Amino acid sequence: MKGWILMKNKLLISVTVFLLILTSCSIPSAKEDYKASPRPNPILNLISKPMPIPQNYNVEGLGFNITVLSDMQMDDSYQPYFIRFTSDSLDLKISKEKSPYDDLDMYFNKYIYKYLLNETFQKANEIKLVEHKSTTINGYNTKIVVLSRDAANLSSKDYYYQAIIVTGKRDFYMLNFKTSEPNKDTQRINDIINSFKATEAKPPSFALKFKPDSSDLGGEALDYYNKIKNADNVEWGIFYPASLKPFDKFKEIEQKINYKFPVMLHYIYLGHEFPKSTLEQAYEDDKIVELTLQTMWSVLPEDTADNKNTMHSTVYDIIDGEYDEYLRDFARQLKDFGHPVLFRLNNEMNGTWTVYSGIASMCDPDLYIEAWRHIYRIFEEQQVDNALWIFNPNDRDYPPLNWNNQVCYYPGDGYVHLIGVTGYNTGNYFEKKTGEKWRSFNEIFKHIDDRFGVMYRDYPWIVTEFASNSVGGDKQAWIREMFNSMHNYPNIKIAVWWSYFDPDPTTKKPARKYWLDEKEKYLMEFKKGLEMSK
Repeated sequence: MKGWILMKNKLLISVTVFLLILTSCSIPSAKEDYKASPRPNPILNLISKPMPIPQNYNVEGLGFNITVLSDMQMDDSYQPYFIRFTSDSLDLKISKEKSPYDDLDMYFNKYIYKYLLNETFQKANEIKLVEHKSTTINGYNTKIVVLSRDAANLSSKDYYYQAIIVTGKRDFYMLNFKTSEPNKDTQRINDIINSFKATEAKPPSFALKFKPDSSDLGGEALDYYNKIKNADNVEWGIFYPASLKPFDKFKEIEQKINYKFPVMLHYIYLGHEFPKSTLEQAYEDDKIVELTLQTMWSVLPEDTADNKNTMHSTVYDIIDGEYDEYLRDFARQLKDFGHPVLFRLNNEMNGTWTVYSGIASMCDPDLYIEAWRHIYRIFEEQQVDNALWIFNPNDRDYPPLNWNNQVCYYPGDGYVHLIGVTGYNTGNYFEKKTGEKWRSFNEIFKHIDDRFGVMYRDYPWIVTEFASNSVGGDKQAWIREMFNSMHNYPNIKIAVWWSYFDPDPTTKKPARKYWLDEKEKYLMEFKKGLEMSK
């Protein structure tokens, strides 16, 4: 009897202690800042959260059937480009793709995994290749690639499990998982992949409409933004390399065409000194600088040793906070300058030639967005209110993958003031090598307007850089068409001519001759267009 009483008392004490633990746990309200909230109590989680159960989804838009656990929430707002499933530790993006080539292995290895399967790139970016194999799943040839990196933030989803499931001669699906708890989620990932079945796709039209927010701009910058946003005529800008004394070149051209360019383009890379003198000289000359910061070639000493920078993607380092000191100093100097700056960060991210692209970042545009927002928050912390942020994809996704579509990199409303567009008539110098062809002004910009207008119609647009080659067609007629057609694209408020050249990599001679002043007749055609558009 005494034994039973003793057991009963012990049980009562245990229950009392258990209840005290529960009541002492602080449960944050919905209005509290998540980051400031205490770590959730695991006992409460077990009680309040039901055990997830398998849930089947038939996704008509992308044409597949899949089973995931019920704790993964589906987001289909980015159809037809991808669908996302998310839980606390696991994220999955699924996209339906079509290769431009019959040779799928070549396409996968040369384009999609151009960087990630390169040992030099892996070493430079501390990426571990955990697994790389070909297998068969549900009768589909499947390529599995598993990658990981050690992020500074231990809660980051930095373990990637990717499955490319081939469903036709050129058709395939890409399933890109990322998890912060690989030991827990690996079996779940395999179960999801094994449940995949392709069905007939009925892709919807993209429905999201993005909107600008200028509430973070102040004074002169806000006035300038409102001026260009409401302008009826295009402001023209120009680029010449800094090494060629561009201000002298600008004056020479301006005198010939009787027009003073109100915008100039200037490039810097991560680690370069803040271009204070260039901004001040431009301001004295009544010019706004389109300041392009590309984080693809850091010039900091630790990144230039042994050519580390040639394969080093600083996206990971920016997210991990390794460049915060440099970026804070950059932001402080930009604020001290005090006048409007068109700030273009990491342009053409949807192309393989940038190592901040998704192709070089775990096939995951979310990392680009995370790096963008990290830099934006540093600017915000330093109270920078004179930077007009430009989101600037290339006019064509390269490679043409749905998950690499430019909209997948959009940083979000509140992080962007202008949409930048880039469109070159490259001519046909490299036609035999790359298949490039002469493109008219309208071929380029009608395509951009149709494509970008769907989601960015409410934004003012800036053609951040463009030009026409003289090889392969009539450059003078191209300029004439440009002026005659610009009114068809009312979102374009600024257009900056890139006046230099692209060399032939073998001979080093000019291959794409983009100079505006290459011949006098090109300048005179530009002058005539300016006079007609007044």
